[in-house]
Amino acid sequence: MSTRPSQLTSPPALTDSEIQLLVAQLRAWSGAQFQSITGLHLAGSEEIFFELHFYLGRAGGGARVLLLDFNRHSPQLWLLESEEEMGAWQACARTKRKRPMELFLRSHFVGQRLLSVESRGPGLLALNLSCEPEGLAELEFSLRPMAPQFRALRVKDGRELQMTEFKPQSADVRSSPVASAKGQGAIAALASFDASRIDVNRERTSKFLQALRPKAQHEDQQDAQSAEGRPRRSKRAVDAVREEIAAKTLVPWRAWADHILQHADQFARLPAPSFASAEIETIWHREVDQARQKSLKPHELASRFFELAKKLERKLEGTRKRLAELERRAAEDAVSGLDRDMRASSKPKQADASLATKPSLLQQAEARGRSLTIAEDLIFYIGKSAEDNLRLLRRAQSFDYWFHVRGRTGAHGILRRARGRVVSEAEFQACARALVEQSLKKRALDLRGESFDVSLCEVRFVKPVKGAKGLVHFTHDRTLRAKF
Repeated sequence: MSTRPSQLTSPPALTDSEIQLLVAQLRAWSGAQFQSITGLHLAGSEEIFFELHFYLGRAGGGARVLLLDFNRHSPQLWLLESEEEMGAWQACARTKRKRPMELFLRSHFVGQRLLSVESRGPGLLALNLSCEPEGLAELEFSLRPMAPQFRALRVKDGRELQMTEFKPQSADVRSSPVASAKGQGAIAALASFDASRIDVNRERTSKFLQALRPKAQHEDQQDAQSAEGRPRRSKRAVDAVREEIAAKTLVPWRAWADHILQHADQFARLPAPSFASAEIETIWHREVDQARQKSLKPHELASRFFELAKKLERKLEGTRKRLAELERRAAEDAVSGLDRDMRASSKPKQADASLATKPSLLQQAEARGRSLTIAEDLIFYIGKSAEDNLRLLRRAQSFDYWFHVRGRTGAHGILRRARGRVVSEAEFQACARALVEQSLKKRALDLRGESFDVSLCEVRFVKPVKGAKGLVHFTHDRTLRAKF
């Protein structure tokens, strides 16, 4: 099982000098497009990690990953810039955990380009992104111990949208004149740094990745943890929501309101109803005493109780829906866990089935076309007609990639991948060349050696145009230059 970074080397919190070096290195990412964010945990750790994916283009070196480790005592920042580093990170055993901040950034930040990076004081680092036409979008990370913070700010349609993932336990250091002066000094000190010292961070990243054991060597332990951990977590969540519902229904506000109306003529010496516990009796006497102090009439107190009952019932409706969904997931986890146990007992343990062993996307979509295996967990599908293209698009996963040769009518391509799988530039190019060849068909031999532009984006950003067969509308795309 992989071990969390703090258990490996117990790295101290980043110093101001180290943060300044990271700022200098991040400035080399200027112009990179922010593509996605993923929240996750490493196996055996409950610390929150965020993967921020950027793309610099072929000339700039391709994909980049900004990795945030929100260890409460020692928050860390890692920059993954090579395919070797990103491959080592992808091999780590980890589980995805969706966070509100992740959903917020996907809605309002994906597709923006990095403009600048700045240090705002001890432990504070900010990324400024393009945001046309409003002109303001920024991400702020706090790497101070005991106060991890991840703040996002976006101006959109004249409104200021802001979200903070963690609330700091201490006052904001930027409000202090001394801290402000330190921040200005830290920024000014950047000019004196030698660029070669940036290798210190690369060495940190290399040691961090080498210390994490590859997932492939521990799949048996990972499978056992997944099989046992998910049902336990599901059961705990169900029990917690049931306890919440029970707590909300302890006070019978509606029954108390009916009781008051029935004994309205005895309000001065109102007989008490029966109580389930001493705590409930205390609430009753408190409410009645406050009503008498305010000289409320019986029907006014009853109206208050009715309002409290209605408000509580509205909340309970949503809570019961959440309970039903959690119970459904718990049942699915129990069934899948039983199925895994039965399969494990009937055959030797082996690695998870690859995409090649699962039903083909062409079969699922009942479409015609061809498929090309790029890697064990990457399969590229190309539709044969406009109808086949649409069927493939509708059956594709939201995080799969969609391809189309720009300026030409022809086939669309779907690159099916495992969730979280980072696709290399060489793999993208292989898909683009296959799509160009399929689109050219008989003219392929005549046009061999020419270059073509291929549009690429995630499936979630592609929408069919109603009434226009074969046409789609897509956003958040980038262009690959494929030489056929």
